Amino acid sequence: GSMAARLRRPGSMAALVDASSSQQFEDLLKKAGKSLVVVHFLAPWAPQCTQMNDVMAELAKEHSQVTFVKLEAEAVPEVSEKYEISSVPTFLFFKVSMRLLRSPPLLAYCAS
Repeated sequence: GSMAARLRRPGSMAALVDASSSQQFEDLLKKAGKSLVVVHFLAPWAPQCTQMNDVMAELAKEHSQVTFVKLEAEAVPEVSEKYEISSVPTFLFFKVSMRLLRSPPLLAYCAS
């Protein structure tokens, strides 16, 4: 049973995870291995963050090999400060725990 469940997982499961601590965040990056991780630094009071959550949920369905992480910037200041997050929404892209790029381009793309 468990093998089949593991094989089925990529297609059926959208990987959209809430990270609520820096430890959990680091673990998610480690677990992702070689796959891409997209991190959305958000604030619950910002309407544009809520919009981007919807966009991420859609993207997660289409790209099951990518891990999408939502992280409340003010709730996990260690992570926000480490990556110099100064505004929300900000997106960071990680591959094998390395930061690739930060986002205003993605936002421009989503908004266009």
